[in-house]
Amino acid sequence: MTMPESRLEQTARFGGIVFVVLAIVGFLVAGDAGLDDGAKIATYFTDHRVRILIGFYVASIGLLTFVLWCWWIMNALERAGDTRDGLGVAVFVAGAMTATVEFGVIALAMTLAVISTGPVDPSLARALANAYQAFSYVDFFPLALFFLMLGVAVLRTRIVGAWVGWTAIVLVPVCLLVAFPTLGLDASLGLLTFAGIVVPNVALIRSKRPAARV
Repeated sequence: MTMPESRLEQTARFGGIVFVVLAIVGFLVAGDAGLDDGAKIATYFTDHRVRILIGFYVASIGLLTFVLWCWWIMNALERAGDTRDGLGVAVFVAGAMTATVEFGVIALAMTLAVISTGPVDPSLARALANAYQAFSYVDFFPLALFFLMLGVAVLRTRIVGAWVGWTAIVLVPVCLLVAFPTLGLDASLGLLTFAGIVVPNVALIRSKRPAARV
């Protein structure tokens, strides 16, 4: 006997795509103040305070949808697998860790925006800007774990094509490279991680295996 997904699950299954859209829109709206010139950073946050707050608010909603998607993947993997080996839980935990670190990025940026109602000391502005940039690099470590767990889970359960699993595994070293600050790869290779979320999300939506609960 099979049972259809709940309404929450039907919505959560699109969470990866929604996350990518909202994250890109949010960060584009917030803009980039740079990292080196404290006075320029302080001025940018003062002049664009509301816009920055809106942008990071949108990105935060996107992160929530990412966590919901990871929860949906966990449930889908449990339905597709013959045994409960914890891979679904591992995917969810790694995804939640990724979101937690990224919320740190947003919290630091929004802190700078909130205090920008008045003059902000350039050294403080520079410190906060570099702090949230550091968090954004650290974020690629749990993201690498997410892709690893997702790849292994897909290859084991074959919930979707094996190519999805291998693609996720290939993104593990990509994340580790992007996480090294001096390489400056976050603006280029970082975009591959967004693709690495959209692709399996589309593949999982098209798959018939996660759709029913036994």
